[in-house]
Amino acid sequence: MNYKFKTKPYKHQLEALNRSHNKKVYAYFMEMGTGKSKVLIDTSGILYGKGAINAVVLVAPKGVY
Repeated sequence: MNYKFKTKPYKHQLEALNRSHNKKVYAYFMEMGTGKSKVLIDTSGILYGKGAINAVVLVAPKGVY
């Protein structure tokens, strides 16, 4: 995986990213507050770089942003 992070991920986020970035479908069953959105954004960046996607929709509760 050759991806430049804007913000360095924590170890558990990097492990989740390493497991998910090359899968066709994947679900993050992680606890609240562990950085699922960051992992999703990083995964999206990797897929965008590969030309696999051209858009992302991230839905989250109002308090998350």
